[in-house]
Amino acid sequence: MTPTYLSSITRCRSLILRANLLIATAFLMAACNSPATQTSHSDHQRAGQASANPTPRVPAFITDLAAAGPLPAVLDPKQFTDPPVVKAYTYARQNPEIFAQQPCYCHCDTGEGHKGLLDCFATTHGAT
Repeated sequence: MTPTYLSSITRCRSLILRANLLIATAFLMAACNSPATQTSHSDHQRAGQASANPTPRVPAFITDLAAAGPLPAVLDPKQFTDPPVVKAYTYARQNPEIFAQQPCYCHCDTGEGHKGLLDCFATTHGAT
């Protein structure tokens, strides 16, 4: 085989490879632009946005202390032994109005019927 013959085979293979790549790219672009694919792409985009930026539900909390009536009594912090729990119950006892106006993000308003974070400290729930 002559060098000219080899170089023409190499050029021919290169052209065939490029043509195949162009055809594959054209099919891919056509598939991505079909109406069915556009719908699924927008669905994925909406689903991704929904999961990336969910709006969490804010649990219940007291917004008007006067209308709330008497606040629940906080358990005695001395009945606990874990220092962070003792400190939390002490703060709740010293600041019941502040704790009542805070939501509890363990969502005990739905399962326990709590009206705010202070309710967690009226029971042992705040220690768990």
